[in-house]
Amino acid sequence: MLAFLVLAGLATASGWSSRGTVQQPLNHSRHDSETFAQRFLVNDTFRAGASAPVFLMVGGENDIETWASILGGQVFDLAQQFGASVVALEHRGFGMSTLVGDSLADLSALSVGQAVRDVFSFYDQAVGHLGLAPRDAPWVAFGCSYSGLVAAFAAQPEGGGRGGVGRASPLAGVVASSAPLRAQTRFDNYTNALMLAMADPAAGGSARCGAAVQASLAAGAALVAEGTRGWEELAAGWGFCSAPTSLIDAQWAWRFVTEYTLGFQFVQESRGGIISYACAKALGAGPAALAPVAAILNVSSQGQCVDAAPLADFVRELRNTTVAPSESARQYTWLKCTELGWFHTCDAPDGCTAAGAAPAAGGGPLPLSLFQTLCMDALGIGPGAQAAAGAALNERFGGTAPPGREDGRVQYVTGDADPWRFLGADPQASFSPPVVRVEGGWHCSDMDPLSPYTPAPVRAARASVRASVARFLSSP
Repeated sequence: MLAFLVLAGLATASGWSSRGTVQQPLNHSRHDSETFAQRFLVNDTFRAGASAPVFLMVGGENDIETWASILGGQVFDLAQQFGASVVALEHRGFGMSTLVGDSLADLSALSVGQAVRDVFSFYDQAVGHLGLAPRDAPWVAFGCSYSGLVAAFAAQPEGGGRGGVGRASPLAGVVASSAPLRAQTRFDNYTNALMLAMADPAAGGSARCGAAVQASLAAGAALVAEGTRGWEELAAGWGFCSAPTSLIDAQWAWRFVTEYTLGFQFVQESRGGIISYACAKALGAGPAALAPVAAILNVSSQGQCVDAAPLADFVRELRNTTVAPSESARQYTWLKCTELGWFHTCDAPDGCTAAGAAPAAGGGPLPLSLFQTLCMDALGIGPGAQAAAGAALNERFGGTAPPGREDGRVQYVTGDADPWRFLGADPQASFSPPVVRVEGGWHCSDMDPLSPYTPAPVRAARASVRASVARFLSSP
């Protein structure tokens, strides 16, 4: 989910006034002596007094410097307005917050529930022996995408609102942007959601653009099923560096195109006109069926061939247990294979590009078996593990309709052109404050620094978030 978010980030690392680590329990439920060192960063530039608010950036699926650059636009703007100190907490298992030694070999303590309880434990230490803030200072947590899930769950009683250990959250409030709240094995409508967005004028698309890209992706999906001749045609038409040599690699190449090249929902709006630009390229392409997607690929690859590497290459990458702070694929895939799911499956022959496409098992380019193979070959995780753990996570924290959603402490923000909205706050459930829905908004669209290109709906969403933060800070 992270790939394109960093393009729009705000460089804040040089502004950190201090850095440190806290010792966190490896397993919060076991009460033994095993701990790991969790990194945090502090910026007191805007701190107004000893009891000033603390704005906590909850880390996600990368090192904390990268994650702070993603959240920094909105958080530092608000910190300046409210005189707050900013603290960023690295997610366990990511960056340099390794769990067992200087290695990524043992990830058994990497889970959503443990990450949520890290927030509670960090708060205790921050207002205790670390002295980062007094106990009467209000804390507001911010998260985007997966880290928005962690932040939102940390607003519930410790351990989860359903069956938790009961301690109330220390947070005065939470801003959770584009947070997918439900673990779900299959995410079938991801590609279809992209097509709907490309046809949405509010997002910079058009009906003609959506239809062109839809037809191009569907043509590619058909070639995936045709064998060697189809794979060679797909590689030539979309400019791959080399043609797939097996069905599983053809499927993986198609996944690469949809997730990483058409995944421009991760680019913030204030970059200006990304969908309009992509549509202009797609509509200006030649008449060949594959041409619209090929034109977008050519831009994203800067005119070079597209390295749609085989699945085996990614498996080798995931098996690498060497710690590299900026590398996170092994850890994030672990979370997906063990709990979250979120596999961008597609069993429809048209490539899941048509609204309401009926799944046809085995007939589409991204069967669930592809991701089950990845989990087993790379991490040794069997196909039944995620479904059971995901169901337990949803029961524990409430999924898309979490307990306490009307208590006024969590501000959810979602973009109506963001595919991840389907796993976010349930539009049929009641929330207080109401969910802020950004017209034409993409993933974490409210987090980017404001600029002359920022659309009016994003500015309106930022104003709503500011009002909610003001309410959080004024509540007893």
